[in-house]
Amino acid sequence: MLHGSLSLLSLPEELIITVIFSCSVDDILNLENTCTSIRHLCQSRVIWLSLIQSLDVEQAPDLPPNQPLESLSSSDLKGKVIRAKRSYHRWNTEGCRISKQIELHVDVPLDATPSRLDPRLLPGGREVLVENGGRLELWSLVSHERLWTAPHNEGHCECLSFDFELAQDSAILNIAGIFVVPELSVTTLRIFCYDFQRHTAKLAFERDLPAAFVFHAMLRGDIFMATISRSFQTVMVNWKIGGGIFIDFIDSTTALRIYTKPTHITDDHLISIMQDTYLSVVAVPLSAMDGRWSQSKSFKDWEKMTLSIDDPCNFLSLPGELIIAILSACPIEDVLNVQKTCKDIQRYCQDRAIWLSLIQSLDVEQAPDLPPSQPLESLSAPDLKNKVIRAGDRPGRLNPYLLPGGREVIIEKQGQLELWSLHSQECLWSSPSLEGGFYCLSFDFELVQSGKVLNIAGIFVIPERKITVLRVFCYDFEKHAAELAIERNLPTAFIFHTLLRGDIFVTSVPHTFQTVIINWKEREGLILDFIYSETGLRIRSPPVRIADGHIIAIMKLASFSAVAIPLSALDGHWSQSESFVDWESVSINPDRFTVLPLTFGEDDNTSSNNMFHPTLLAMHSFKPTWIKDAPTEIYVVVYDGVGFASKRFVSYRLQLSQARQSCLSYVPDSEKRRLISPNSASANGSAPYSLTVVAMECASAAKLPWNENSLSNAGHVYQPHNTLSLDTIIRPEDLDVQPTMLSVEPWSGAIVAGTPGLVRVYYLD
Repeated sequence: MLHGSLSLLSLPEELIITVIFSCSVDDILNLENTCTSIRHLCQSRVIWLSLIQSLDVEQAPDLPPNQPLESLSSSDLKGKVIRAKRSYHRWNTEGCRISKQIELHVDVPLDATPSRLDPRLLPGGREVLVENGGRLELWSLVSHERLWTAPHNEGHCECLSFDFELAQDSAILNIAGIFVVPELSVTTLRIFCYDFQRHTAKLAFERDLPAAFVFHAMLRGDIFMATISRSFQTVMVNWKIGGGIFIDFIDSTTALRIYTKPTHITDDHLISIMQDTYLSVVAVPLSAMDGRWSQSKSFKDWEKMTLSIDDPCNFLSLPGELIIAILSACPIEDVLNVQKTCKDIQRYCQDRAIWLSLIQSLDVEQAPDLPPSQPLESLSAPDLKNKVIRAGDRPGRLNPYLLPGGREVIIEKQGQLELWSLHSQECLWSSPSLEGGFYCLSFDFELVQSGKVLNIAGIFVIPERKITVLRVFCYDFEKHAAELAIERNLPTAFIFHTLLRGDIFVTSVPHTFQTVIINWKEREGLILDFIYSETGLRIRSPPVRIADGHIIAIMKLASFSAVAIPLSALDGHWSQSESFVDWESVSINPDRFTVLPLTFGEDDNTSSNNMFHPTLLAMHSFKPTWIKDAPTEIYVVVYDGVGFASKRFVSYRLQLSQARQSCLSYVPDSEKRRLISPNSASANGSAPYSLTVVAMECASAAKLPWNENSLSNAGHVYQPHNTLSLDTIIRPEDLDVQPTMLSVEPWSGAIVAGTPGLVRVYYLD
């Protein structure tokens, strides 16, 4: 006979803890509030260690890969479990929100502008023309008032390009703008005349032009000119007499149109730069258009004037003064490209007058690194050139990446790498400058040794000298010091996709379809060629990931496929030469390794899959370190805009695991497709590795986004239950600039936004 009910606390502690093991997180938190004794038992580390190991990938805790579970206390484990559960619940039911914000001020010149087109300062510096929300506006820099706004017609009309000229001793401002309504395929030229004395403007001329992207707009006197991109035609309008004409520059030998860029009108001549077999200049007298102007209001009735170019004037046959004057009027990028054509033009491009003119054309938003105490007269031609390139190239650009754990951030600022502490708001380290004007083109990093050391790999370039250098640094957080671990020259190219994992650095050389792999600790490298089995031709080098001793790549073979190649396949091919020219080129046929076809639908119809022509948007891999013996997770997002009438985003979840290893319990075997390759067995005789398709998602997409890394893509790809608008958060009303960079740090639940002079870190809750 029982004389009283059995109390929970009368049970042995081991049994109580076993009971608590079977409770949910919310139940355990409620139990803590009952009494001190049970609260003490609920603080047991083994409970929270078990709970964190039970979380699946969709409820991933904020646990950076470099942070072992053994280093976490009971309270640390508890905090990460609670945050993981609550964040998942809020995102899928209530909606996410910003919990806190950190601002990091970095002293750099302003970079971004609120308008899509660059603001144009009027001669004299008292007024500025800007494009604001598709409208042209004239502002006074003295009174800080808007003097005039171009009127809007019906429809969503935007200004594509514009030019202006002061007339009548600067009393009148003539403004020519190309306005488009994309959804209606309408392109219109409008010319306004603004009177500074009367503070009024009138529409002097308006004509529809061919629906196309019209660039290189120029207004000089009575003549307006522009280039129509798709037809290689030059359109000329005499807006005072209301006449128009099209000009086709034709190669006399091929009868094909030649692409020309109108640059100037001088001495009653049209001067154009022509790019055919070589760079040349053509001068056309305006009198050649006499009698050909059409005053029809429809451009379809305008005459098409053909100019046959038999022997175009070679650029170098012009007087030196004219060559320098033409180069001085070109954009910085054009001057840098032109100087690569031959030694004679390169000599002209070193003339001090060109770079003096270019530096004087920079506005305040592209301010050069020129202290007030340093006069322009004291600078040599190379000094001027260097300051112009650095100012025009990437002024004030901040590309921030938060380190796992959320305590530090890496910033690419004006071509150099910097490591900042979010706690002390101090710069901990910056990459040492190299002689010659190197700047960082891309970089990657990895925390090792339980977060005590940060490895940073950066690609540094000097475009005009065609030099590309890899530099790997190791920063010690305890010693507050960094050392240069390795430095190697790489093939000259614009390298964007870089990866640093463990001892291996990987990058792609786009123009040769090759992949460069470097073991930076062993100081050895090789060049990898992926080749087709049938033709032996190179496959376009895909972005790759390194996981479990394998190279993971997504590429188009017989079908769209995931490929896993063991790094051991490269044994015997590594070269320790300091020159990449001596490195071995290793040809790899992916069909000989683990190849897993990725289908686009529920069936595995091969003929249908051959119609699948996707564009790879994103690829991410990680290992859930909080789960024992977990396979590597690989996420792939692609865009298919060719194979089907309805354009779509397709995302895949893959796993890389050893074949005899049982996969995670939360992935049903019925949902997996596995491919095992005997070539992927490890050197010590362990089980081979396999690639598995765990899940696939599809979502319709109207078009490919402009920015592949845009956060707004997530809604189309993953179709979440809730979304969080970031526009007003990342770009507050008091900040009149656009973010130059956005990145996500999943292990901290944070978004990092870089704006000129400021880095903001937003933590999601």
